[in-house]
Amino acid sequence: MTELFPIVRRNKLTCLIETNGTADFEKHKDLLDCCDGVMLDIKAADPVKHEELTGRSNDQVFKTAEFLARKGKLIEVRTLITKENYGAEETVQKTAGLLRPYIKKYDIAYRLIPFRVFGVRREYRHLGIPSRKRMEQLRALALECGFSQVFVS
Repeated sequence: MTELFPIVRRNKLTCLIETNGTADFEKHKDLLDCCDGVMLDIKAADPVKHEELTGRSNDQVFKTAEFLARKGKLIEVRTLITKENYGAEETVQKTAGLLRPYIKKYDIAYRLIPFRVFGVRREYRHLGIPSRKRMEQLRALALECGFSQVFVS
């Protein structure tokens, strides 16, 4: 990417990185220097639920979120919302609490993504599609918590 992004930028295109947050960007500052921003997935605030979903701890994910926000490179946080309760409210609140000093300063957006079964492995299809009402409730919560740009995909 460090070779590709400068070429792309010369052509007046935006260079964004999408990540699940497990990469330690403090060790990859060269990537931050050549990109326009980062979109970060935060699956669940609760460490047990996060590990249940991903098989990994969420410690690095929250460290990455704060680091990117502090550097002004975090442009969007994303949370997948399922019908099964994986603590979406807690995730929105913890994410907002962590990023509060940076949300307005860097105009960080929050995208709430409703679960879809297309392209999902069989073992995760049971998670279910959340209702539109639930998505709107979570959108309202994210706005209450300080995000000014909250999108429901």
